[in-house]
Amino acid sequence: MKRPLQNALRKAGTLLTVYYAYMLEYRAELLLWVLSGSLPFILMGVWGQAAQGGRFGLSSLYFIRYFLAAFLARQFTVVWVIWEFEREIVEGKLSFRLLQPP
Repeated sequence: MKRPLQNALRKAGTLLTVYYAYMLEYRAELLLWVLSGSLPFILMGVWGQAAQGGRFGLSSLYFIRYFLAAFLARQFTVVWVIWEFEREIVEGKLSFRLLQPP
């Protein structure tokens, strides 16, 4: 009677550990996505401060406009090729495409 309970507790502990690691991985990935998405704003601040020194020949307003345009262009042109690539690998469709002649 004691043995099945120990096995069940061990399996439950393993499942909890695996799912906790999966949640941490997802949160770390989310943090990296947020940082990469806000990179134009960070660079806008850095270059705006550097332009205030006046050695670039461009005003800080020019840099602000440039990085806002870069941010908007990046938001409207998102490419999700990697998700399709992963799906094709998991479903086994990629190996068929690799075997086809060009």
